[in-house]
Amino acid sequence: MEYLNVVTPAPTTPNSPEATHLTSPDLDVAKPLQFMLNGKQLVPDDFHVTEVKRATIESLDCGHGTHTWQEIIVQLWSPSGELKTAKPAMSGQKFLSILAKAKVGSQLEADVPLRIEYGDAQHPTVQYNIAGIHLLDEVIEVGLEPPQVGCKPRLQQASFLVDGTTSSCCTPQPAQASTCCT
Repeated sequence: MEYLNVVTPAPTTPNSPEATHLTSPDLDVAKPLQFMLNGKQLVPDDFHVTEVKRATIESLDCGHGTHTWQEIIVQLWSPSGELKTAKPAMSGQKFLSILAKAKVGSQLEADVPLRIEYGDAQHPTVQYNIAGIHLLDEVIEVGLEPPQVGCKPRLQQASFLVDGTTSSCCTPQPAQASTCCT
């Protein structure tokens, strides 16, 4: 079973091995997970998974194109105040067992994007993308990045410039103005 399929960017530290999912043969899932943002630990070690959500997104873009996709959203929470604990970070193995209980494993194998949702008093709640998984000596470092917004028709236009496909909007029209992306 392959979980957490992601494309990994260059490692954050020289010579740190990478994985594309949490069941990589090179990955010791008994190691604790550490969720990082911009090279700093975002989620404290005492986090736990409060919710696993399956979402179907149906959207209409500015070029009147419709899109449908699914996402898996894993919500993390870290207690504060009197609820704060000194427990060790959750292992990759325990994280995977929670996903298995939520029966999302087969969906992750089908390349359904996985998002990590987290927020606290210092950080607004955001559904982060997974940027990469790095295997360090003591931990499994999960790199997070905030989601980006963009104009899908313009992205399609960029695709047109690269692979020659056509776009329904934002394609240069010398005598006519576009109905979107203005």
